[in-house]
Amino acid sequence: MEQILKHKIEGIALDTQSLARLAEDLGRRRANDTVCGPEPDEADDGLEIQEGCTLDPVGNTTTHFSGEFSYWNFSMRIKQHIEDQMHSSMVPTDDLVRISGYWRAQQLDASHGHMATAILSCPPEKIARFLATVFFKYTESHYPIVDKEWVFDRIRILYTDSTRLYERGGESTIAILLTVFAIGTQYAHLESPEPVRHQAPDFSEEKIGATFYRNAVRLLPEIIEISSLESVQACLLFGLYALPVDASGLGYIYINLSIRLAMQNGMHRKCHGSAFSSEMAETRNRVWWAAYTLERKISIFHGRPLSVLRSDIDADLPKCEIRNEDQPLRHIARAIASLQLVYFLEDFFNQMQVTTVF
Repeated sequence: MEQILKHKIEGIALDTQSLARLAEDLGRRRANDTVCGPEPDEADDGLEIQEGCTLDPVGNTTTHFSGEFSYWNFSMRIKQHIEDQMHSSMVPTDDLVRISGYWRAQQLDASHGHMATAILSCPPEKIARFLATVFFKYTESHYPIVDKEWVFDRIRILYTDSTRLYERGGESTIAILLTVFAIGTQYAHLESPEPVRHQAPDFSEEKIGATFYRNAVRLLPEIIEISSLESVQACLLFGLYALPVDASGLGYIYINLSIRLAMQNGMHRKCHGSAFSSEMAETRNRVWWAAYTLERKISIFHGRPLSVLRSDIDADLPKCEIRNEDQPLRHIARAIASLQLVYFLEDFFNQMQVTTVF
């Protein structure tokens, strides 16, 4: 290999120190490309990569994603070529059986028993709104996981027309609401005008929050099967609830599950064209980078391998735009600052690994 490289690339240095410097330089370039985006003369390369992947919305919040050089993309090219040949040869295609190119498992029927239990376990509406308000005040300051307006609209539906939540996808919605309530109980004492004294064991905030969490997590099989944007948000919230309890265990598992579900929906890739509305594209970006930031922090702090390469990501960073008055610019500015700090942390982590190897 050394002889081949020296023959093909004149003047290349292959000693250990030179290779280490080359690796560090590539890492810095990759970090700059991710934070700042590609330079104008590099834009064509990014477009070329994007042409090879598929981002196909198949529902309001569900997307089929297939990466470059995948079996799916190869098969679809063959399918398209055959269809073009049939059209050009004037072969009638009206009587052919149409098979959807998109497929996902749907064998698991939603457990109405678990859904009914989950809905019945919700607190009275005033308490629900209080816990949701606490959640957004103390938890969403750096991690824009769910939209405040969306959450309060679903709370309204929960207490006025809960039958709508039994539709497919409702499992993720009720899991999000219950986990928001559960996380709200972790910070509810901060809203008390007086110091919280000893509480009765049966009515402690910890036990009430655990009840919300347990009823939400029972819906996890359906949440994974649905594999929508709400599924990603639900698993992220599961992880956020578990962080104070077991960051390196349950928190790590749930947040990595959210990363996998997000990649299943292609949220790590740039949204091109008119496949998504500007609001949906921004929501996808915010949720993805929240998951990425949490995953990086937990993995590095607890000595776990990173789950996705930075070079595989080209999703846009969140935009500092006011979508409603309740979520001002500082809400997203903090998230972007937190992400940039994570980039520095990751670079230090990679440098330490290179130093250890050599």
